This record gives sequence, structure tokens and C-alpha cells, in this order.
Amino acid sequence: MAVAAVALKPPQLAAVVARAAAMTLLPPPVVVAVAVRAVVRAGLYHQLEVMGIIGGYRGLLQDELIPMNSRSVSNTIQHGGTMIKTARSKEFMTPEGRAKAVATLERHGIEGLVVVGGDGSFRGAIELGKIWQGAVVGTPGTIDNDLWGTDETIGYDT
Repeated sequence: MAVAAVALKPPQLAAVVARAAAMTLLPPPVVVAVAVRAVVRAGLYHQLEVMGIIGGYRGLLQDELIPMNSRSVSNTIQHGGTMIKTARSKEFMTPEGRAKAVATLERHGIEGLVVVGGDGSFRGAIELGKIWQGAVVGTPGTIDNDLWGTDETIGYDT
């Protein structure tokens, strides 16, 4: 959202989204803290209810969502790491897993999802976007230089 190259700017997103969620998928720890903090703060500024998904796609499948507020992300960027953790998920890579993810998003009334990660994270976000009506925004956070069209991403120099 307010962090690197994204598909929608906050005012446009705020016009269509009342509740958004953020999740991270295996970028370097310093990337996670900065990106999550920016997403949460931008969402709150635009009066969105922001949820964090604990453990990326795995947490989405296991219904591990928590409300995020300014206190959730205060005093975090100087420490690195992530308050919402990261994880991969083989189950999410299946059509049944993605359908389960959509059900979780809909059950929680999530209308927009910000995914922080690299190529694999974005591939998952693209597949999710094919079957879910919500807005999916990718924030590149990777040290692998594996996102076509990007010269620099959050964390590329770590």
C-alpha cells in the first residue's frame, strides 16, 4: 500500500475496502517489520480496519487473523523480525487450499489483501486473485532479485 510498487494507492483502496489484511511470506526480517508497519499505518490513516494474518498463507488457511492497530506496529522497525510471522504452505498451492483461503477472507469480511514477499508469494497472490473478488496488492520484499521488472525491492540490500 504505502510501501514500494503496488497496484492501488490508499485513497483508491479506501474507497472500496473497509477491512484489509496484511501477510508476509519469507522475506528478510527487517523487510517484514517495515512493510507491515507501513501497511497498518496507511490503512488506519484511511480509516480501514486492518487485520494481520499470522504465518502467511498457512495462517490464512488456519484462520489465524488478528486485528492490527498503531500499537501493534509501534517500536518494531528498529528490531526487525515480524509480529505476524511468515510461513510457506503446500496446502495453499492446491485449488482446495486456495478455496479454503477465500472462505477465510470472506468469513472475516476482508476486502483487500496486501502480500509482502517475492516471486512465490506473488504467484500465490495471483492465483488467489483469480478466484477471490477482493483486491490483492503485492509489495515486493525479497533479497532474491526474483521479481521481474524490479530493480530494487524492500530488503534487496540486506
